Amino acid sequence: MTRIDLSAVAREFGDVPVDAVATVRVQGWAGTRPAATVDGAAVVFSPRNEVIVQGDTPGQAIDLVPTDGTFCYRWDVSMRSGSLKLPTRYTLVPTSGPVAFGDLVRVSPESFEPTPDVVAAWEAAIGEVETLRDETLGAAGDAQVFANAAAGSAGAASTSAGQAASSAGAAADSATQAGNSATSASTSAGQASTSANEANTARQAAEDAAASIAKGKPNGTGSLDADGRQPEAEVPERLTPEALSGAFASIGESVYATPETGIQAALDAAHQIATEPKYGSYIAAGDVGPVKATVVVPAGVWSITAPLRLPDGVTLHVDDRAIIKATAAMSHLIDTDITKRYQGVGIYGGIWDCNNLAQAAIYARWAAHFTIDVKQVRNCAMHGIIFGDPAATGASFEGFIGPVFMVRPNNQAVPAGSVGVWIRNATDCTVGIRKGMIIVGQDIQVRIDGAAHTVDGVHPWGFASTPQNGYATGLMPTNSFYINAPATKLIDCYADGVKNGGAGYYFTANATATKAIACSAFLNPDGEGTDNSADAFYFEAGARVSLHGPVVRASSTKRWRTDYAGDLTNVTVFGQTYQDVVTVNRPIVQAGYSSWASFTPTLFASVTNPSLGTGATQYGRYRADSYAVEFSCRIIFGTGATAGDGVFELGCPAAIAHGLTAQTVAVGSGWIYDSSANTTRMVAIYASTSNSGRLRFVCEAVVASSQVGAAIPWAWSAGDSLTLTGRYERAAT
Repeated sequence: MTRIDLSAVAREFGDVPVDAVATVRVQGWAGTRPAATVDGAAVVFSPRNEVIVQGDTPGQAIDLVPTDGTFCYRWDVSMRSGSLKLPTRYTLVPTSGPVAFGDLVRVSPESFEPTPDVVAAWEAAIGEVETLRDETLGAAGDAQVFANAAAGSAGAASTSAGQAASSAGAAADSATQAGNSATSASTSAGQASTSANEANTARQAAEDAAASIAKGKPNGTGSLDADGRQPEAEVPERLTPEALSGAFASIGESVYATPETGIQAALDAAHQIATEPKYGSYIAAGDVGPVKATVVVPAGVWSITAPLRLPDGVTLHVDDRAIIKATAAMSHLIDTDITKRYQGVGIYGGIWDCNNLAQAAIYARWAAHFTIDVKQVRNCAMHGIIFGDPAATGASFEGFIGPVFMVRPNNQAVPAGSVGVWIRNATDCTVGIRKGMIIVGQDIQVRIDGAAHTVDGVHPWGFASTPQNGYATGLMPTNSFYINAPATKLIDCYADGVKNGGAGYYFTANATATKAIACSAFLNPDGEGTDNSADAFYFEAGARVSLHGPVVRASSTKRWRTDYAGDLTNVTVFGQTYQDVVTVNRPIVQAGYSSWASFTPTLFASVTNPSLGTGATQYGRYRADSYAVEFSCRIIFGTGATAGDGVFELGCPAAIAHGLTAQTVAVGSGWIYDSSANTTRMVAIYASTSNSGRLRFVCEAVVASSQVGAAIPWAWSAGDSLTLTGRYERAAT
């Protein structure tokens, strides 16, 4: 490595304050693009480095790999946030240093030869050195003449010797001047050859140095041979991947993938940079540290025959015009090491094409603060993006899945059980953002496991059966959203078409403390029959969900059979909108009291249930919130009715609070009517202690027991009736 002194960079701008700040960016360069040289297993990758220089404080420097005739360095220097810029310059870097930035020889980025201004300065320096060499040779000749005269005449020996000594001294002085001039010439030309620095030791050293400079190339790249080429022995070795980490570990910049080496080789080379993770205070012991190196994949089609493995400490940036395409069967296109929890890295950009050969596109197995923000995922044999592996040592957390477009061909059947975006063994993740994510062609478009996630602006949909796809079937998903996690929020999502028997939003029993805010459901025709028996929202027993402003609408040709289905005991709704919906399958519990809804009052008995007979009437209305239920109902016995045996009980629209059933507590009133005697008696209603979902009645005492039942207060027959109303505390679940 050669140290380049940047202390005087700010002075390149002329008169500037002593505390002026300059930004220096330097990158290996060849022709019109960053240098990326490959020679078998030996690889040279060129990072872009940035250094902030404060005034002319000594010691500000950067270490660079010497140039070897295959690349140069591009320098971009600016001040005042880029408002002042030096012209871009391209230079060589010698094999030894330190070298001042201003002394680097400028070259052409195509030929790596000195630019005209440098060549002129170089030729002037060589001329000066040759003149000094001639003077040195002349002075040495004079010294020889005086020495010969001293040998021929003993009487003049002392004088001749003195003159010879004086001439020899002059020769030494000349040699010293030659050395100094050679050093000056080397500095002016960018330290063309260090051998010129030895010219002050003797006349021969001056001659050797001058000859070396006359033949050499600037900046320490070595002397030329007889054919004008650099001798092979002097060409610096290219960096191997093993040497790469040592060369760039202090910089931590980008590694460029090349067609010759492929993406995995670039990932492995970048991993050399990141072999010594620097942990931040927020990173637990044993985790992989934040990103220290980045792999850049340029545009083009990149065929892979085996899965890629993202190393720890490395972020992958793929050009949005690049396609990563499977050309052989594999489990996934890229994954992470299941034994390490990746921190603060991610996968960005690109089109990830499983080509129906890769089972999944991207699998982040154990990660935290991890981003997957790619342009497109397509043609997955099964799954798209998976975050958090149940087989990992611990759960992943705080993943971000960006607004990807996930798609398969319009006429290709959806694989059963396939999942588009799957948050598995993880917590506190975010999927999508503001209607930016579209998922097409997976059986479950978005599946959320774990806990405490946010799904924002995701729009899954299915292809309709049309002439364009040959009326293909099986194109619709079973569920747009499958929510199997507590404390999860869905915001402004849009479920757009599911198959018969499916649901736009399916909430399992694990979906507790869950909210869906401003979410919509729409049914597209799917070509699978005239009755599309799909639900907009479906709730398993035990799900605790609140819906804020849901919108349910249907197409003009097919409509939802239902909107809400499943167990609705713990579901609350704050405002709702229906468009072209045929039926509401089950009553919904509103925030505050819902609007009145119908229910069928059922009469039971403690021993044998009564039969109401032919033409009986069962009419009921109720409304409810999360805490209480109000109801009114009427039951009229029909022809052939039988009263059964035991105490009568009324089935309720929702379960009664346990505290009421443990005691005899009045919850309503009403009257009973005997049609044969034209007699009416008032009754009080109380919660049954034997069955938490039913109510009992007492009337004016006419016999030992006043509980209304099969034989009390009379024998029940056609035309007899019960008319009841009440309000009771609802059971919490």
